[in-house]
Amino acid sequence: MSVNEKLGKHLLRLSDKDNQICNFVNEQRSLISRRDSLNSDIESLNSQLVIKEAAQRDAASRQAIEEHRLKEEQAKIVERRKQIAMMSGAKVAKVMEREIEIATRSVQSLEEAMAKAMEDVESINGEITSIKEQIDQTQQSINTEVPQISARLSEIDNELKSVRSERDKSFAELEPRLQRLYKRVQGRYPGSPVAVASKSSCRSCFRALPQQTYNQIIAGYYLIQCPGCARLLVYLPENK
Repeated sequence: MSVNEKLGKHLLRLSDKDNQICNFVNEQRSLISRRDSLNSDIESLNSQLVIKEAAQRDAASRQAIEEHRLKEEQAKIVERRKQIAMMSGAKVAKVMEREIEIATRSVQSLEEAMAKAMEDVESINGEITSIKEQIDQTQQSINTEVPQISARLSEIDNELKSVRSERDKSFAELEPRLQRLYKRVQGRYPGSPVAVASKSSCRSCFRALPQQTYNQIIAGYYLIQCPGCARLLVYLPENK
């Protein structure tokens, strides 16, 4: 194997290590995001539950108040009817009947308010049941997923340490000029700063290469960048 071919393969291996690192970091971020999302969801649901339970108490209190007022008005009607039965005189009876009529309208209004209060309580109870079900489901997900996420994150940490160590050793073997160029291109393409040149084109962006440039790459000029994507270009005989 020629020196040029060895350097080309070395650059590809280095690029592959950077690609592995990017994949591990992306997986790490995804797992952390999922874990944080689950924890955020359970906190949000618990907060919603506290609010709804407070609303439930308020609605139940309103229902109790309306129920008490309704019973009072109903009791007034009963009492007035008793009084009418015991009294004599058309004028007094008429006054009592008027009071009963007013009380009856009040009872109807209170019955409507009572029905509304009951509807509110039932609606809130339904919402509370739904939230509790969501809490149970989310908690089950947390119990199942979070330990798995933690275990995988630990594995990724170990794998990253190993790959980064290998990557740093491989990078240190490059000459300073190539290191500087590699870093610059890596900033644009963190996981794929190197591309193979084959059949007079870049195999990453498929941009056609000028013949002179392609010949220089074949000859082993490893500071040449693709005019299309700006990746470092390498040539390997088996890619002809």
